[in-house]
Amino acid sequence: MNSGYNINVGSSSATGSLTVTGTGSLSLNPSANTVSGWTSGGAVLMGMATSPTSGSTGGYLSSGSFGSGAATGFNGQINVSTSGTVRVSGTTYSVINSEADFVGMASGGNYVIGSHLGFSTTYTAAVVASFTGKLDAFGHVISGLDINNSGANWVGLFSTSNGSTVRNLGVSGSIVAASGVGTIAGNGFGGMAISRTYSTVTVATANGSLVGGFVGLAGGVSISESYVTGDVSGGDTVGGMVGFLYPGTI
Repeated sequence: MNSGYNINVGSSSATGSLTVTGTGSLSLNPSANTVSGWTSGGAVLMGMATSPTSGSTGGYLSSGSFGSGAATGFNGQINVSTSGTVRVSGTTYSVINSEADFVGMASGGNYVIGSHLGFSTTYTAAVVASFTGKLDAFGHVISGLDINNSGANWVGLFSTSNGSTVRNLGVSGSIVAASGVGTIAGNGFGGMAISRTYSTVTVATANGSLVGGFVGLAGGVSISESYVTGDVSGGDTVGGMVGFLYPGTI
């Protein structure tokens, strides 16, 4: 699938989905220079619904088969089976379809999430220690994130996430930690880009610092077309999206 700029799946008011079953292959080429009117800088974009309780309700990969699923904050999804192949702008992405797949992410890898993920583990530290690659959730949601350790620092899906890209992701659950806490990353000071992402995660510390809905410590971080609705609490340098941001853009 080629596009002269962006590839859009769904919109804020209309649902849309793509499904890759079995060993099927999907190649996405935003900003393909073979397309008339080509413009550089394109991306694959999932349509975000107006709230995380609306959105598309059918066509999700669940327990190995495609069927109906819970509504999400996205009106667009790309569903990919574990054995499917995804390429974006010529780069091959590994497919995540389970909590175990997510935990096993390599720091510098490129990943897509092919279905909704329901976490069932209570973690006492970040789910993944370090991530410097690209993660495109394709409009899917990680639910049941549970990190509970009031003495832990640099906590989130990633402990540190520097130079990474995260997009088209929704997350729900709760985090209790000490300092340096965010749903996506505790420490993003080396730079990262978050786009078309939302969190309903409750992030809580007793009196901690560097606490944010997305990132605790953020330097060189850009956040766009994203939102946080979960409660965020702490003592010092606490923010709805980031605890401390310098430099960066929201």
